[in-house]
Formats: sequence, C-alpha cells, structure tokens
Amino acid sequence: MRTFRPARRSRSRIDPTNGARSLQLLAANKIVTLRDGAGVTAGVVDIAENPKKYRFAELDAAQLPRSLPDVDAAAVNNNYAAQAGLDPVKDSIVKENNEGSWMNIVAVRDEDKDKPWVAAFVKAYQSESVKQFIAEKFKGAYLAAW
Repeated sequence: MRTFRPARRSRSRIDPTNGARSLQLLAANKIVTLRDGAGVTAGVVDIAENPKKYRFAELDAAQLPRSLPDVDAAAVNNNYAAQAGLDPVKDSIVKENNEGSWMNIVAVRDEDKDKPWVAAFVKAYQSESVKQFIAEKFKGAYLAAW
C-alpha cells in the first residue's frame, strides 16, 4: 500500500500525484476513507478514517518495489512493478479499473486538433486491433480506456 508519514501535516512533496492516486485506490477499496473533496490532490492529512490503524511512510514511486521486504504492502505503478519482476495482475492485492481519474492521454496542440492526421491517428489508435494488442501483450496489466 502506498503510504505517508502520519506526523506530516502537509501534502506529499516526494510524489504528490502517485500519493493521491494511491490514497484514492485505498479509499475505493474501503481500506481508508478520505475527507469529502480530497480528490486528486489527496494526502495523508485527508484520511478521515483509518479503521485498521495503518501506518504510512512516504517513498518515491521508483523505490516502492525495493521497499517490499520492509513493508507490509505498497502501491506500485505498473511500470515499476514490471521492471522489478512483479506481475501487476497476479501480484496485486487491489488494482485500478479503467474508470479512474488517472489515465494516459494523447494530446495535441490546439492549432492541430482539427488536422486530418489527428483524426487518422485517433481512429487507428482507438481501433479494435490496438485494443486486442494491449490485451494480449500486457495480459490485463494495462487497460484500453476508450
């Protein structure tokens, strides 16, 4: 489980995006409850309920796989899990679904948004063949979100 020092009264400075993402994952799985409005900037100070009295320690996302022998659990991003030899599907206790706030997107400059190559790229990328490739190659570790 991704965690933060309980004495710290400010938001994470080491990895705020992944810290908030981890807390949202814990809240979605009813492990902790976050205060109303915590949203995508949630930090340990936003934990409203922690019924199991979990202790939190803040680490950089890249260090999480290496910390596993020293902690009970950690919220590890897929890329770091795979690099460490973990299987994000089989080794996960809980896992995000494709309806969360954190998805990779493809963006273009405003002046390019109506150009034909953008429409062609989006059509090709959001195709059934790409979706099938993602499913076969990553075996559930990554999900097509379109």
